[in-house]
Amino acid sequence: MDKKYPELDESLHGAFVGASKWEYYSRKWNQGLSWNWAAFFLSFFWLGYRKMYAYILIILGLFLLYDLIIVLSGVDFGVDSTIGITVGVICGFLGNYLYLMHANKEIKRVTEQQHGSEEFMQSELQLRGGTSWLGVLAAFGLLIVYGVLAGMIYGFGG
Repeated sequence: MDKKYPELDESLHGAFVGASKWEYYSRKWNQGLSWNWAAFFLSFFWLGYRKMYAYILIILGLFLLYDLIIVLSGVDFGVDSTIGITVGVICGFLGNYLYLMHANKEIKRVTEQQHGSEEFMQSELQLRGGTSWLGVLAAFGLLIVYGVLAGMIYGFGG
């Protein structure tokens, strides 16, 4: 198989994603851009589950910016019903790629800061990577915070 990302390291990337998901993600990453059904259907929650909190904050920040533009301009662009689907499609299409970029960033941080053994690096990557049900709850909490802030924005506008 022609590898798109020959720099994938089974030891480091495998520790980050988890042994049970290494084969899946290594195959997806080497395909280039590939579809992720979980990211499509569960967008924010999938991002939280995979500990990619910065992307959740970026998306919610864009939602808040959109809300502010609507309130301040008085113009409703009429795309509210399609925003959720759009986010799902973007997450489905780019989810695996974003996860690779996230993994690479965390692996770089650990290897640059690494003063311990290979075992220490492995355990640190397992801690920073993998999955988190607490992350799913954090994503849910951030959606609630967004809802409250959006309510306040629209309350001020009308």
